[in-house]
Amino acid sequence: YSPQSTETVLLGRSDRSGAIDVPPVDDPLRILLVKNGTALLAKLPLVPGYRREVEAIVPDDRARLTVEAEITGIQEALVDFIAEREILASRAHSKIEAGEVDQAEQLLDEINRLMTSNNFRYRLRQLRHGIVVDDARNQQRISQLIDDTQDLVDEYLDAHRVDELRESLREAEKTARRETNDALGN
Repeated sequence: YSPQSTETVLLGRSDRSGAIDVPPVDDPLRILLVKNGTALLAKLPLVPGYRREVEAIVPDDRARLTVEAEITGIQEALVDFIAEREILASRAHSKIEAGEVDQAEQLLDEINRLMTSNNFRYRLRQLRHGIVVDDARNQQRISQLIDDTQDLVDEYLDAHRVDELRESLREAEKTARRETNDALGN
């Protein structure tokens, strides 16, 4: 962008070596925003055409990208887990309402065999302790990615839904026993 303008213009993407051509414009001073994904790595003042080639050293962002890829995988696994848990919970609830206690019990067992919040927390802890970065700014970005994902795990993986189903199942079992005893005249 130009300091005289509020408009940001995409000049393109750098090649494999990190090079990009910056064409001259009317306003001689340009500010290049160097990004990797959504992360701003540097703001570089430049006068296009003043020098044939300018080299800028920007922080190594590979560790953050590695963490970002891992976090994406964890978040996708979290979404899959939540969807599967909710489907099984809904089916279990339907079985409980229909008085099919044994089938509901089997579905609750299936839910219990799914990954737990502890599995997700363990993966996040491994990620947090497995990545060491010299750059404090990158370390803070990485920590923020992990913290945000931890918040999602805490929010969506509480045991409340499963506990409610277990309680409903216990009540259904009590009701079924009462009805059986009443039918037998006990």
